[in-house]
Order: sequence, then structure tokens, then C-alpha cells
Amino acid sequence: MEEKYIGKELVAERDIEETSKIMVGGIYWTVENIGHPIKRGEKFVITGIKGNKFLITK
Repeated sequence: MEEKYIGKELVAERDIEETSKIMVGGIYWTVENIGHPIKRGEKFVITGIKGNKFLITK
């Protein structure tokens, strides 16, 4: 089910350094940033899944 979110582009509601929580599809998910820090308002993409976390990058 979570695989349908891979490739989805979102806008950060807060700064994301390494890990954070984001709402996707009405559910809060833990995300792990695998790239450069993401600032509030910047776009990022869900690139994969690691355990029960989404992997994201700018």
C-alpha cells in the first residue's frame, strides 16, 4: 500500500534535517532525509521505503 506514495512530490511544512514526521494520505509517517537538509516550503520527493519509514530527498 505504501508503495503508491513513492515518487510523490510534497512541500515541507517544517525544516527536515535527518528525520521528521509528515502527513501523507491523512496518516503521519516517519521520514528519513537521505539528501541535503530541506527547509520549510521546499519541495521534496518520497524516493523509497526503509522498514516503516519513507525515504525522502529534495
